[in-house]
Amino acid sequence: MLKHLFGFSSRSNRAEFLFWLVMLVIICLPVSSLLQSAGQGNMLALLAQQILSIIICWFDCALIARRLHDFDWSGWWSLLVVLGLPFLIIIGIFVALFTRTISFSFVMGVFVVIYAILNLVLMIIPGTPGENRFGACDKHYYPAFMDKRAVFNGMLVLWVLFSIFGVYNGSRRVQEMDTIMMQLQTEQQQYMNQIRQQRMQAQPAAPLQ
Repeated sequence: MLKHLFGFSSRSNRAEFLFWLVMLVIICLPVSSLLQSAGQGNMLALLAQQILSIIICWFDCALIARRLHDFDWSGWWSLLVVLGLPFLIIIGIFVALFTRTISFSFVMGVFVVIYAILNLVLMIIPGTPGENRFGACDKHYYPAFMDKRAVFNGMLVLWVLFSIFGVYNGSRRVQEMDTIMMQLQTEQQQYMNQIRQQRMQAQPAAPLQ
């Protein structure tokens, strides 16, 4: 089962994708919060955070790849979702820091919306029926009750609620980051002003005519 969940070669239908995505949130959210609260000044907790992040990234990438296989699409597109969007966040942070044209909260908001929409699309749209080039989706690595429409819809609503809570909780941290970004921008501007003043003072005075 672990080989399937962390593997990239098979397929996952909508029920399996939704179930493990919800389980990922239920399991990792409290663990991540606990490690984050204990991570201040604790190198072991910080190391555990990094290991957990790598495991989550691998699991999420494999899950999306198998779901894309269900559409008969290449799983390499999962790297664009899991690794490409954070890369765009890094670019957006530098743009927000040095140009002041956008805010850090705007960058994070765009990322959350895009990621949520992509996951929602993967949950709703059915895959190709029967076999495709990635095989048949005949192995069910999720509880049988997920095949019931009422349970599936309930889990979908649960995921939406988790997403809303994540956005709300993340917005508070984003506001803190916005404050830090504003401080950094102010310090950067003060430093540039000091450099200009030092250059002006270092210039020799013009000789009297």
